[in-house]
Amino acid sequence: MADSIITDDMRALVGTWQGAPHVGGEVHVEDIRKFATSVGDYNPLWLDEDYARGTRWGGIIAPPTFVDRFTPFYVLDDDNNQGYLSGPPPIEVPFIHGFSAGDETEVFRPVRPGDVIVATTTISDLFEKVGQASTGRMLFVRYDKTYRNQRDDIVSICRWTSVKYEGPVNGDRQQADSPALAHTPPAPDMSSLTSMSEREEHWNTPVYFEDATEGMELAPVSRLQTQKRFVRWAQASNDLSDIHYDYQLMMGRDLPDVVGQGALSLGYIVSMLSDWYAPNGFLKKVSVQYRRYSVPGDVLTSKAVVTGTRREGQENLVDLNVWAENQDGVRATLGQATISLPSNQTDA
Repeated sequence: MADSIITDDMRALVGTWQGAPHVGGEVHVEDIRKFATSVGDYNPLWLDEDYARGTRWGGIIAPPTFVDRFTPFYVLDDDNNQGYLSGPPPIEVPFIHGFSAGDETEVFRPVRPGDVIVATTTISDLFEKVGQASTGRMLFVRYDKTYRNQRDDIVSICRWTSVKYEGPVNGDRQQADSPALAHTPPAPDMSSLTSMSEREEHWNTPVYFEDATEGMELAPVSRLQTQKRFVRWAQASNDLSDIHYDYQLMMGRDLPDVVGQGALSLGYIVSMLSDWYAPNGFLKKVSVQYRRYSVPGDVLTSKAVVTGTRREGQENLVDLNVWAENQDGVRATLGQATISLPSNQTDA
């Protein structure tokens, strides 16, 4: 059996802050607009100041996962290479292949235009596995990124699990199974895509805690994956990984096409959730695993079902299973979410 990938020096990094706090920068209305519309989300809470001013928030706020565009892992160096604080990641391994295994975002307060976001990063866990012959050894690292605003209030904690893997061993060809890649999709059925008018109905319909019942399904939202969509998301989120736009690179890895970002599918899910709960509700937490790549031509449909409701302190919470499935019904991304909703009942 091969020696462990994890060295004593790596283990010593668990639980420690990595690097100086990263000043991501000031939040601008245009950045919020680009982020929201890159996933086809035109909810007026993110885009329309007059509408947003009349809500409980008193003005435009950003979508819940927007803050992660300020991640320290997306900093460009002078040579246009992207990395952690414009350098190598805190945990270095001799593998060139990698993917994002999952994201968990815990939201404490909304992000607003004018906020200045500062991030600190902690390594919270690392472990190794041995995958298939085409994958070889795999190192999983979880990074906890804490985002604060200019008042030093915690805005969000984003827990990201990154995987680096060895790649083909013993002469095996690279396969697209980490995460698995679906077959090349057929020509998409454009009639299956969700129209703007369908979504506008939800934006203008208030929802309350008492409206949520176990087993209730939220209105699904279907989006077509295209290379242009991947590029728009890359620009809006600052995720410039070349596997999302460099076709020649992917051909060299024996993959049929560029692949969509895992966090893009999370963006679809969060957008679908906010169609339902906004503007009165608030996304407290969302956690997903990325199980399958998507390619241009795929149709990803975001879905959610209520698994329970509960009162915790002064909050009314709704728990849901969430996922994004492709046109074959295969779940590319799946996880859970918790939403806080107001009550329509007043104390006697």
